[in-house]
Amino acid sequence: MGDEGSLRKRWSEEETVLALYLYLQLPFGKLHSGNPEIQQLAAALGRSSSSVAMKLCNFASLDPKM
Repeated sequence: MGDEGSLRKRWSEEETVLALYLYLQLPFGKLHSGNPEIQQLAAALGRSSSSVAMKLCNFASLDPKM
């Protein structure tokens, strides 16, 4: 169904909590893969900065304040 080179890693509860904490710290305009804070969290989690930025944008899509 998917390419062998594009294995997806499910987000653990701990990773999700860390990402949510970062989401709550950043303004909406800073939710991009070039943000150093997103890059730092991505490195700590062993994920790409793009995947962390996407997770934060997913939170934003559910945020009633947006």
